[in-house]
Amino acid sequence: MKKSPNFTVIFPNRAKILQTYTKMKTINFSTIIALCSVVIYGCSTKSAAPPQLVAVPEQATVVLSLNAKQIIDKAELNRPDQYQSYSLLQRELDNDPSESTEALKNFLKDTRTSGLNLDHIVAYVVAGDDNTKGGAPGFGIVFLIDDVKTFEAFLKNIDLDPDDIANRSFEFFYAKMQWNDRIAVLSKGVTDYGIDIFNDEKSQSVLANESFRSEYSKSDDAYLFVDYGNFFTVFADMVGSAGRLAYMPDMSTLAELYKELSLAVKFNAEKGEFVATGKLLPAGKVAKLFEKFY
Repeated sequence: MKKSPNFTVIFPNRAKILQTYTKMKTINFSTIIALCSVVIYGCSTKSAAPPQLVAVPEQATVVLSLNAKQIIDKAELNRPDQYQSYSLLQRELDNDPSESTEALKNFLKDTRTSGLNLDHIVAYVVAGDDNTKGGAPGFGIVFLIDDVKTFEAFLKNIDLDPDDIANRSFEFFYAKMQWNDRIAVLSKGVTDYGIDIFNDEKSQSVLANESFRSEYSKSDDAYLFVDYGNFFTVFADMVGSAGRLAYMPDMSTLAELYKELSLAVKFNAEKGEFVATGKLLPAGKVAKLFEKFY
C-alpha cells in the first residue's frame, strides 16, 4: 500500500517563536503567558499517555492533545516571576490576607495544591450528529484529577458555593465545569449530542479511532486531529442555518465525500525551530483512491 501524502512545515530559525514569547514582558498578553506558566509549573513529570483521551468521544470532529509541561519547559516559561504582570499579581495577593487568597497563592507556587494534574491537557470539538442537524458545535477541555478531595478542598478555599461542590458542577463564564473522581471537564454543548463527558470506555472514545491512534505519540508537544467528514458537516449545519451563498460549495456533499478522511498534525519545537508535520489518513473508499493516485 502506498503511503498517504504528508507535509512538513518548519518555521525559520530566526523567528525563534517560543523564545520571542519569553521576551515579551511588557505587552498585554504577557499576563496570559505568566498565568499559563504558573498553571503548569510545579506539576508532576510523568510521561504516560494522558488518560483524559478516554473521555474524548469517538465522534469528535477536532481533538487537540497538548503536552503543556513539555511546551513550558522548552520555551523556558517555567519561571513566571520573570514577568512583570506576575509580580504585580503576587503583590495584589499579598495585600489580601484572606483564606481564598492564600489558596490562590499556593496554587501559583505549586499547582498540585489544587488536586489537579495540568501536565497534559486535552480539548475537543463535537458536531455533525445526524440527530442534531443545525445545532451549534460543542467543546470539551479535559483535565486529570490527582486527588479529588484535595481538588474539592481547593474549590472550598477559593469560596466556591458549597452546593456547587456537592453537585460537582459550577458555571464558568459561558461553559460548565464538572468532575468525578478521575477527571474534570470544562464543556459547553457536548451533552446536547448525547455524549457522556465522563466516558471511561476506550471502545467509545477517540482511542477507538484507528486513524487517531496510528499517528498519536505522547512525546509530541502537541497533536491535532481533524475528522474531515464531521468537519464539513459542521459547516453544512452552520451554512444551512445562515443560508449558503451562490459561490460556496455544497458542504453536505463535501462531508459525504470526505467522511472517511482525517488529518493528523504533530507540533514540536526544537533548537529554535517550530516544526509542524501533517499527514492525511484515508480509510475505506477514500483509501482506495489514495492507493490509486498516490
